Amino acid sequence: MGTIIICEDDAVQSAYLRSLISKFEPWCNWTVEQIASAGELLAAEHLLQEADILLMDICLGAENGIQIVGTLQQQYPELRIIYVTGEVGYCSDVYDTRHCGFLLKPVDPEKLCDALRRTESPSRQAQRFLTVKLGGRVCRYSLDQVLYMEKQLRKIMLVTSGETVCFYGKFSDIQPQLDRRFIRCHGSYLANMDHVAELREGEFLMQEGQKVPISRRSLSQVRESFLNYLLEKNTRM
Repeated sequence: MGTIIICEDDAVQSAYLRSLISKFEPWCNWTVEQIASAGELLAAEHLLQEADILLMDICLGAENGIQIVGTLQQQYPELRIIYVTGEVGYCSDVYDTRHCGFLLKPVDPEKLCDALRRTESPSRQAQRFLTVKLGGRVCRYSLDQVLYMEKQLRKIMLVTSGETVCFYGKFSDIQPQLDRRFIRCHGSYLANMDHVAELREGEFLMQEGQKVPISRRSLSQVRESFLNYLLEKNTRM
């Protein structure tokens, strides 16, 4: 699961983009937030910290969306940008910023889907982080380094390739920060499929030797999801 922001001052266009996203897997299951102005976008710090993709209108009244993106990328370098505009003349200016798509209005559904797929490149996926509170500290962990997580009463044990930490929380609290690599294979476990060495009957064997249980009732669905994930990953490589 992830979060997409649509920054578009035309309510009809914004609703149209949202309706298109609702037709595409896996983004149809993501949270979609609609913002109507540059000022509202820049003020939405909490939302920007959680966002994965920004669909950015270039002409926002007197504001220039490309300049706004340039500012945002300094603070949120992992945010993936898809530009949307009615003016083809901006096709060169957008290269002053990192972006995954430049779409002309009215947006073609197929081209939007292609742009969304480009946001899923492994190099950008590796920039994702999980933010957790450890006592009085706030810590960020690269999702690449997280092997699995185990729920223990009111705490979650997070196991990385270098350490194990515990913090108070629920899986439902952290799920929005995770991506498709993480699968709920058991009521008490989330596993990173990128670190799975072998799928066995009733468990994942992780690459570093840990065993993560798979519940009996979830085994069939977990097996299918794992095989599909590997197939899609190999296709992108």
